Amino acid sequence: MNARFIWSAATLAAALSGLVTDRAQAVPYVVHFDQDVYVVQGPGETITARVLIDGNPSTPQDEPVPLGLFSFGVATTFDGTKAQLSGFGDVAVVPQLDYFGLGPGAFKQVQSGFGGGKGNIDNLGPFVPYSGALLLEFTFTNLASALDSYTLGLDFFRTVGPNEQIFLDGLGGELDLNIMFRSAQVLVVPEPSAIVLWMIAISCLGLRQLRRMWRC
Repeated sequence: MNARFIWSAATLAAALSGLVTDRAQAVPYVVHFDQDVYVVQGPGETITARVLIDGNPSTPQDEPVPLGLFSFGVATTFDGTKAQLSGFGDVAVVPQLDYFGLGPGAFKQVQSGFGGGKGNIDNLGPFVPYSGALLLEFTFTNLASALDSYTLGLDFFRTVGPNEQIFLDGLGGELDLNIMFRSAQVLVVPEPSAIVLWMIAISCLGLRQLRRMWRC
């Protein structure tokens, strides 16, 4: 067989292999809230926002990450004047990932406009990668008044620098390059009775303006 043909076939096979690998790596895992929009009616109302990871966004349902998870880290950002996390109790990590290093209890951080949780599976027990979709829950207290809105963002929760690898699968494979985050919106709307009163008030203002125009 011609040596040039052999080289060309080998080159083509390598290129196709690389293309397949690149495509596989390009398929993202999506970390998202359980709702795209949360609706509250005023200050003091709480929002339980569940954060999940979808290992196969091409299907309607959230699917576990292939090989499971060894570790994760998720942070949320928001307008601290419109919502708050009151303390570590407002960040609840699923029990299977509620460890940090060799000890129990995931690492958490809460401050104005920010909350985060990062953890791993139990390193001292039987090695069982986490195969669920739910990662943690944030319980926000709404501070905004009616007819307002704000964004709940998601990102990596890194604490030791920008190169820290957060999401690792059950074999230690790095997943961060394949992670995408999806934010959610909070809408603050008045109660139905308040909406009616608000519409009446707007109508009255409109009538006043019309009367002034007719008088002129």
